[in-house]
Amino acid sequence: MTTILHFRLRYIILALLSGICMNVSAQSTTINTTVGSTGYNGNNNSGANGFITFVVENNSGQAIKITEVGNYCQTLHNNSVSTLWYSSTSLSGPVTLATPTWNIAASGSVSGITTSGIFPVLTGINFQIPDGAIYRLAIHNTGPENNYTLGTPTPNTFTAAGVTMRVGDYQIGGQYVGYAVANNPRFFTGSITFEPAAIPCDDTLTSAVINGVSSICPNKQFSLAVGVPSGTFISGITYQWQYSLNGNTWANFTGVPNVSAGGAITDMITANKWYRCIVKCTSKNETYITPAHKVSIAPFYYCYCDNMTSVDGGANVGKVAIINTTNDDSVMTKSVLSTGTGVPVYNNAQANKLYTGYHDSLAWPCLYRDSTYRFVITQIQSTATLQPSVAQVYIDFNRDGLYDPNTEKVFLKAIDGTGSSPEVAVLAKKMPSSAQVGPTGMRVIISEDTVKGAPCGTITGYGEVEDYIIKICYRPCDSPVKGGIVVSTDTSMCKGYEYTLTDTTYAKTVSGFNRSWQVSGDQKSWFNIFNSEEKDTLERVFTGQPLFYRVRTICPTTNDTAYSPSTEIKVKPGYKCYCYSKAVGGLGLDSSDIGGMSIGTYVHNSGGPHLLNPAAYYPRTDFTDNPPIELYTDSIYHFSVFHTMPGTEHGDAKVTIFMDFNNNHEYDIPAERIYTGFTSIGNHTLVDNVLIPMNAILDVPTGMRVILNNNVGPNTPSDSGCGPYTSGETEDYILIFRKKIAEGITDAAKLNGFNIHPNPTTGRFNIRFSSNAEIDEVKVRITNVTGQLVQQHTYGYEGGVFSKELDITNQAAGVYFVELDADGSKLMQKLIVQ
Repeated sequence: MTTILHFRLRYIILALLSGICMNVSAQSTTINTTVGSTGYNGNNNSGANGFITFVVENNSGQAIKITEVGNYCQTLHNNSVSTLWYSSTSLSGPVTLATPTWNIAASGSVSGITTSGIFPVLTGINFQIPDGAIYRLAIHNTGPENNYTLGTPTPNTFTAAGVTMRVGDYQIGGQYVGYAVANNPRFFTGSITFEPAAIPCDDTLTSAVINGVSSICPNKQFSLAVGVPSGTFISGITYQWQYSLNGNTWANFTGVPNVSAGGAITDMITANKWYRCIVKCTSKNETYITPAHKVSIAPFYYCYCDNMTSVDGGANVGKVAIINTTNDDSVMTKSVLSTGTGVPVYNNAQANKLYTGYHDSLAWPCLYRDSTYRFVITQIQSTATLQPSVAQVYIDFNRDGLYDPNTEKVFLKAIDGTGSSPEVAVLAKKMPSSAQVGPTGMRVIISEDTVKGAPCGTITGYGEVEDYIIKICYRPCDSPVKGGIVVSTDTSMCKGYEYTLTDTTYAKTVSGFNRSWQVSGDQKSWFNIFNSEEKDTLERVFTGQPLFYRVRTICPTTNDTAYSPSTEIKVKPGYKCYCYSKAVGGLGLDSSDIGGMSIGTYVHNSGGPHLLNPAAYYPRTDFTDNPPIELYTDSIYHFSVFHTMPGTEHGDAKVTIFMDFNNNHEYDIPAERIYTGFTSIGNHTLVDNVLIPMNAILDVPTGMRVILNNNVGPNTPSDSGCGPYTSGETEDYILIFRKKIAEGITDAAKLNGFNIHPNPTTGRFNIRFSSNAEIDEVKVRITNVTGQLVQQHTYGYEGGVFSKELDITNQAAGVYFVELDADGSKLMQKLIVQ
């Protein structure tokens, strides 16, 4: 027996079975007990909240989905509610419609009944039964009655399209399948309509996803299956499941998939785990890998110890209410649910449960610390007389995932038949001032005897256990509430870039106040930001208009309004703004950063190692508000770029560096792309040099951009310096070029603007330089990494721009070095041949 497990599985199965069908043509089949039979007349009923059971066996060779259920109805059934329950284990004998043995597949309001007969009571449903499976179904109706046939109608078995429906006095294991509550045998008088559940893989393979639970309690079994997003299975495929503990590294799952149920597998986890499936369409011999599906550990307040009673008949929990004694305001009442009205008190067919999870069935009520609440528990009976019992309530005040029987027992009171309302227990309780704020669990128990120790395990005797989620809150405000301080990831922006506003410093020791964001262009006229209520952060895109932001708080009980100080987002000067460049993959996809960069005497290092670097999460860093980096023309500068990653495994990256030499606020390609390099598992710090050309525009601020991109192939964001990319980081700097003073000039200054393009290359490339010095002869030598001479050329030079195309397509891919020798002045650059 479980608590959260069964609660979760119930809704997991609903998600798998109750999806909207795809627009795929399928042949529908209807089995109707009044067709080809005698005696099925709906002449009896089980009263309000009654039900009738029958069995469906699928031997059609493929999974089916029941799309419609009909039942014998009268006009008095209009506006009642019918519910389809199912069980794969209780195939015959007595029935208790309660989890975990029975679960709800579909529910809906009944309408359109114009006379007596079989009418659809559930339509448009998608309840799937795997091939070879046998399910027992139950149609429940809220009333005033639920009809079926009493007597000996024939036959008790109906078959169509490989699907068999068994009703009434058909026996499995020596017991009848047809029960109307406790009466048997009784004959379902109605119909089911079904069609193949799976759609062919020919045109749907790439629509395959993993359907199933997304969170679960530790060590609780769950199931996953492959299908289209609606939950419908795909036929004609094979399955190879894989799992990952980090979302990146995958291993084969060893469990055997249930091919007739979407390749379903079962598993249990103690930590977050990712799943994917390699599916193969056998008819087309095509393979597809589904998107990864993460299963997380559920929050503690879903995962308390298992608890249930041992007898399903007798006293059960009816209405549960929590009332603030200060103003008699009901902060929670279960009566909004059909199972929580508390009526009828006696002969209630719904008093047949051992455990029920209401974790998300009701809004989580807010209980204030130091406030007193009245707890009202109503008992309902399956019998005509009151059964003495004990009502108990536990709240996990310290939010440790356990119910302490000494400090967290809120309520203990006997329901013994005395008083004006003998079935009701009422007790007031003050919430502790030390209670931890936040969502937590509440357990309500009605049992034959008091619980000894912690409320866990099986409680002997009749009764029911119910689980809820509540919130412990600070006391409500009674004066102006502090709005805090607004912080922005950037306060000086270029148009088009994103920024994040955060305010987490508002008052947190009071509750019950309203909080929202406001924006202004002049700090005079303020406007509310749509959908910003109760948010700590706002994601914005800068449009080029300076703006002011603040947070407004309102205490409704006193109408006091307060504001945080405003924070201004300014526009940067134009010379600091170049084209958009940023990693946009976000958490889980952006896996690399620039951990450090140096050029000349400038050094920036964010710290930490190459791998497992907690600071490696920036998509872009803007250093343009820092003092400009001064570089001199006709000078060679060494630079380095350090690659960092937050994960445990290295991934290669492409590094490109750009300098706006002509100060036109663009990075001209290829002349201003000064470097292209690649990190590797053994070389995550790249080092090279750059010669600042003599014709660089002097004494004005200009841009430098460094891009590290995990896409190592040719790509526009890396190669042109503009555009979004998935993983990496962009860093922007400001340079100022100065005229070189005479000291320290070397012969290499004769060569200006030496560059190679394209680089990397497939074999053909151009070399280019210019010089103001008198040079007679230029030699070009190309060597490989071992120093072996590959090519050598000698050219005359008559001044101006020198440009030559060279071709080494006959050489193997790899790294080469191109050396330029101008009358003894030498420069060298690395060339990558792909």
